[in-house]
Amino acid sequence: MREETSDRWSRTMPPEPIGGPLPDALIGEIYHTALNPDQYERLVDIGLQSLARIDHLGGPQDPQGASRHVAQAGSILDSSGPYPEIARLFTLYRHLPALLLSSTGKVLHANPRATTLLGGANEWPRAQAANAMLSNVVMRRIPVRFEEAEDCSFTVLFDRASQARLTEELAESFDLTEAEGDVLRLSLQGLSRKEIAQQRHVSPETVKKQIERILTKTGAASQQELSLMSAALWRDISLPPQHLPKAAPPQAAYLPYFCDEVQLETEGPRITYRCFGDPQGVPVLFFHGTFGFCRWPVAAEQEAKRRGLKVIVPIRPGYGNTSPADDAEVPNRIFEDIRAILIQEGARQVPIITLENDSFLGFLFARAYPERVSGLIAFSGVLPVTRKAQYSRMDKWHRFVVGTAYYTPSLIPLVAQGGFHFASRVGRTEFVRQVYAGSPPDLALMQDPAAREAILDGTRVALSPRHLAHKAYAQEMRIFARGDWRPAVEAARDRFPVIFINGTTDPIAPPETIAEFREDYPWIDFELYENAGQFVFFSHWSRLFARLSELTARN
Repeated sequence: MREETSDRWSRTMPPEPIGGPLPDALIGEIYHTALNPDQYERLVDIGLQSLARIDHLGGPQDPQGASRHVAQAGSILDSSGPYPEIARLFTLYRHLPALLLSSTGKVLHANPRATTLLGGANEWPRAQAANAMLSNVVMRRIPVRFEEAEDCSFTVLFDRASQARLTEELAESFDLTEAEGDVLRLSLQGLSRKEIAQQRHVSPETVKKQIERILTKTGAASQQELSLMSAALWRDISLPPQHLPKAAPPQAAYLPYFCDEVQLETEGPRITYRCFGDPQGVPVLFFHGTFGFCRWPVAAEQEAKRRGLKVIVPIRPGYGNTSPADDAEVPNRIFEDIRAILIQEGARQVPIITLENDSFLGFLFARAYPERVSGLIAFSGVLPVTRKAQYSRMDKWHRFVVGTAYYTPSLIPLVAQGGFHFASRVGRTEFVRQVYAGSPPDLALMQDPAAREAILDGTRVALSPRHLAHKAYAQEMRIFARGDWRPAVEAARDRFPVIFINGTTDPIAPPETIAEFREDYPWIDFELYENAGQFVFFSHWSRLFARLSELTARN
């Protein structure tokens, strides 16, 4: 370790917060972000200026009134919703089974009625099963956009008798002809103009004119607006559908994110995890990172099975279907969940693979349960920040989050919530483009179909119409930035192998920082790749199997 200098970054718990008001510019930007989450970068820039002034004052502080501003701005974000169009549809159709389906039939979100109807399946059933399920039901599809590149459909199910009754009400209310009423009925089922023309044995042009007359009479601007109008009228129908399941309590219906998702049998909080590869294979523990990268590229998951590995991916508290934890419970709750999962899977000792900041959780878990860990492989891993220069080298987005968690911890919940809303509004691909602009390999990797699929599908536990994991992210970032985990790192020395695999364009740990890590921890084995950034796992996953083989040979 180097001698203490003025460039030293304190890794002990910061001193008691210094009282003082938030800068006016930062307060204004907090509320601007709450009202305009797609302009989140403005908060990043203003926040970094404020953090520089706080550092100049002598260290961490927690300004008076910050919690009040966080609560008020958070309420504004909650009221707008991360996916406004999708949220509006689920609100309109909350009295019926409704779900959001991807173009491939994956269930991205479902309300309790639909979840009960699906019986816990996370994909739309095949043709025969779907036909049986829909024997007395009409399915209506409304095209929506989720992410900037994925076509989805909001799908609502209702019984035929009620659908016919609603069509008659609309036809009578707006003086529609018999032909127009028939076209309306088919339109409300989500059929295209061409499909309606085929069913009625008329030309598409005839249907087009009939729909135009319907829109004129009803005052609707489009077929989708007509669907929304029908949803509003549906709530006034006194007789509920007879062929549909009753609404389930919110916690009764369990819809997994992944086909291989497992729920731990416990009477306490819900604990879930993925388990893939060889069911009888050698267990390996994978930490999914703060953005919830629960999926590997398909080829990597297939290779794990071929090599006889059983990969266990705990879905941490507050992510996906795992129950959230209180601030005081983290990280102990994380570690207790993992221990319980390992016991259920019969895994006595495992190598740990981590992503990004999760290297700190890997070291802490190994210190808490030393008998459980045989090695640590950290992709794009980080070590305790011991120099201000290491903080200064981070790109602005990561420097803003880490600095906020360290200097003004009561602001980190809002910073996390605003960031997740920003990502939901612009789409994860655009989010990556902005946040990782300084890492061309990371941006290029998003053009690779296999890596892109794994990244977008795996992070649904953190960012999707079903769930935002910003609270869990804020909890973990606060511990990462403010806790002193150097003793946990030192405890691993001479006890098990530690391997770091990093890229030269990593926005958190560039080569200069890796060089200082090598100096501080010469017993750690480092690999550094020129053509990689923070997504080094998704581009160099083959290195995992090579290093796992070495760990197995050593043991």
